[in-house]
Amino acid sequence: MKTPLQGDRTAAAWADDLERLTSAIRADVRAGLGRVALGERDREAVAEIVGRGVGDTTFAIDEVAERAVDRWLESVARERPLSLLTEETGWRHRGPGSDGSATPLSGFDHGGPRIALDPIDG
Repeated sequence: MKTPLQGDRTAAAWADDLERLTSAIRADVRAGLGRVALGERDREAVAEIVGRGVGDTTFAIDEVAERAVDRWLESVARERPLSLLTEETGWRHRGPGSDGSATPLSGFDHGGPRIALDPIDG
């Protein structure tokens, strides 16, 4: 029986993809916080409420992390299907399109993993 992370790939291969994701989030968030430390932004700027996501209040630092997640999702979904849940956006189902880009899928019936993610406060 396959585990949810295996899908059409091994769990170890997904671990590599997820490590790339967490590294991208970490780098972008640290860069954002570094701008605060350098005085380019004030400390309150990263905690500024910028909206309301599907599941929670969205702060400026959430947007930084979400952009890294968006880039990762579009990159990985060009090669294989997956579903991703974030507080800011909700469920997104993506997979390879006929033109080599990531394309929206209608739901979970794609054979890929389902990943839930809240990188900042979850």
